[in-house]
Parts: sequence; C-alpha cells; structure tokens
Amino acid sequence: MEPGIVLVVIGVACVFAAILAAAAAFILARRAAKWISAGLALVFVLASAGLFIRAPLAPTNNSAPVADGLTLISAVNGNGTGGATLSALNARDGTTARWRQSAGAYIPAAPMVRDGVVYVTDQQPGGSGASVTALRLADGSTLWRTTFSSSVLSAPVLADGHIYVAALPITNGPPERQIVALDAATGKEAWRQSAGDAFFFSSDTHPLAAGGGLVITSGGAVGTAGILALRAADGQIAWTVPPATDGSLANVIISDNMVLVLPAEGSTHDQITALRLADGGPLWTIPGAGMAFGAFALTADTLYVAAHDDAAVTTPQDESAGWLVYAYALRDGSLRWRHPTGGSTISLASDGDTLFAGTTQTLHALRASDGSELWHRDGTYNTLLAAPGALFAVSTEIPEGPRLCPLTPCTGATIQLSALSLRDGSPYWNIQTDSPPLIALAGA
Repeated sequence: MEPGIVLVVIGVACVFAAILAAAAAFILARRAAKWISAGLALVFVLASAGLFIRAPLAPTNNSAPVADGLTLISAVNGNGTGGATLSALNARDGTTARWRQSAGAYIPAAPMVRDGVVYVTDQQPGGSGASVTALRLADGSTLWRTTFSSSVLSAPVLADGHIYVAALPITNGPPERQIVALDAATGKEAWRQSAGDAFFFSSDTHPLAAGGGLVITSGGAVGTAGILALRAADGQIAWTVPPATDGSLANVIISDNMVLVLPAEGSTHDQITALRLADGGPLWTIPGAGMAFGAFALTADTLYVAAHDDAAVTTPQDESAGWLVYAYALRDGSLRWRHPTGGSTISLASDGDTLFAGTTQTLHALRASDGSELWHRDGTYNTLLAAPGALFAVSTEIPEGPRLCPLTPCTGATIQLSALSLRDGSPYWNIQTDSPPLIALAGA
C-alpha cells in the first residue's frame, strides 16, 4: 500500500479514537477520568490533523524492477543558483546517491558511460574554458580531466580507444569547429582536425559519430564538406560527401556499416540519407517532401523518426494531425508504419519491443512491429530512456504528491525525473529538481 494512503488510514483511525475519547470524557463520572479522556481526545485530534497534512508529502516511491547494478547518471545544471552537479543514483529507487560530484558551471549534453567510466563535458564560469572529465563509475573519483582554453564542447563519443569531441574555440576571428581526439585511458590529446564552419552544440544534437576506425561529423555551410569522415588513428580525412544545397546542419549516427544522416531539428533540409561507412557511398534516401523532422531513435533494424507533415493536415483547425512517428527499415529505408501522435514529439526511445514517444501533451507507447498504440499517459515528457524493467523520463509537470529532491534542494523545483512502468506508464518513483537533468544509464 502507498505510504500516503497508509497515513490517511491511520488518520481516520485517530479521528474515531478522538471521538470515543471525547464521548468518554462526557460519560465518565470521576473527574480524573474525564481529564484523561479529554486529554486523549486532544492528542488524537492533533495526531489525525498532522497525519492528514503529512499524507500528500509522503514518498510514494516503489522500487523499479530493474537490474541490481543499473545506475542512473544525472547531470543537473544550477539554474542560476550554482554550478552543475553530477550524480550516480540507484535506478531502483532514484533517491539513493552512490556518489555526487560538482562539474563546472554548466554541462551542455548528457554524460556517456562505458566500461565502468563516466565521461562528461562541461563549461567553466564566465566562458573561461571547457573540459572533458573521466570519472570512475564505482565511486565518482576523477580518473583524468583535460581542459580546453575558451572552447565549447559537444557531447563525448567513444570508439577505438579514444574520446572524441567537437570543439568550438571562442576567438575574435571567424569561428571554426575542430574535432579533437583524446586517449580514453589518460585524456592526453592524440590529434585535432579542422571541420568546417562552427555551429551551436545543444543537448539533443549529434554532431559526431565514431566507429569502424572512422570519426564522422556533419559540416555546416555550403563550400565545406557536408559529411566528413576522419581516420580514427590520426585524424586525416578519409572521405567527404558534398553538403546539402541549403547548407543545413545534420545529425550523424553509425549503425553497423552504415552512416545515417538526419536533419537537425529546425533544419530546412528534409531528407534522410544512408551512406556506406567505408567510403561514404550512397545506400538509400528517404525524401521528406516538405516534412520537418524532430526527435529520432534507433534499434538494431529500425529507425524511428518524429516529423510534421503538412500534407497530413486537412483543415487549419486540425493542425495536430500533422504530427506523426515513422518507422523505417534500416536495410533499405522502406516505411514500415506511421502513427499520429497528436502533438509535437520531443523525445523517442525504444526497448526493441515498444517505441515510447513523448509529446508536448502525451506519452505514447507503441508496438514496435506495427505502430499500434498500447497505452498513453497525459503529460509533457521531454527526455526518455528505455531500459529493461523501466522507462526513465523527464517531465516539466510536477504533480501533487511527494517532493523527493536528492539532486538539488526542493526550493523552486519545477522538473520531475521518473521511473515509469513499461506496461502502463505508471510511476515507480518520482524525484524533483529545479533544472532539467541530462541522463544516461550504466549497466543496462
């Protein structure tokens, strides 16, 4: 039974006890007994009032049915109240912090976890620099830290024994993006390579991908390489693909021997392209036909993409009909299914059997095989991570109930991090914070 419900039941019992004690105070003849009964009645009244007040604040957390070793890495920026904080939380209850570390003034993207190490990029106060830090997952101790002078860094990418970041030096001259390779064991710089015009790194962009002995990045303007492949060994250019005619930015993902190039959110370029990893040769293209692409997710054989299709809107009053999720087969780019979401899709995640789509209004769970809806839950969920046993989600809506705040003080908390049931979306646990956490999973 939920703790809040237990407190309500006890509170009701105290009310009845207070009534009985008050009745006894009137019935009993001896003065001492009257005073004792009256005192008990007052005690029970105060106890019931306290229990009813406490009940909405009681933790309603249940343990999520995840693996014992599953750890949720959460990066929370200070929201004007201080620096960033990196925490390793027990994914079963969300409240037990294995360790907590300060991490610069601002963390721009979710950490990456691999082989017992947490890698994170951060910015220093006043734009004085940036750094890449490697922390031991077991206890949060620092393994190494590499500092960059006056640079903005992308999320880290790990492959071939190196950590790769896109760096944007902040200078008085024209900005130029650089790809930097660091030794994953020591943090020592191995090489860096110029990679075209600069662009802004946000938590939901994927400017880099690495694998198969190559580092792939997208260019940002006409006249530079649209897709650039660098050799992981020395950073030299292996191959390039010309940019889109409008110079739009792109997200890049590696899947086996394939490079997927997807329009970045807000891009005017509206097609998805698959290239051979070895040489950049074209494999297939999905024409967008005027669609505006947003969130995406990838499994072993399927690419899921959220998009707005103007052609699906039949009347101006039915704008929501234009928001859809598409499932494409990775082998040839063919459309498997599409499903309306009823609103702008912010985040997608899949556990292989189910696709979870978080929109500005609703969280949908769709069957991966055909897109049929399994369940939905009201609310705005802007980050989703699927794991065996639970779906981890960040919401901007704080419901009435417990205010468990292991990440930051509860004062001004406006964000909720939850572990949700894969079966129906009900929460196992909820914790609050005052800034959207950037999350990653270790041990999934």
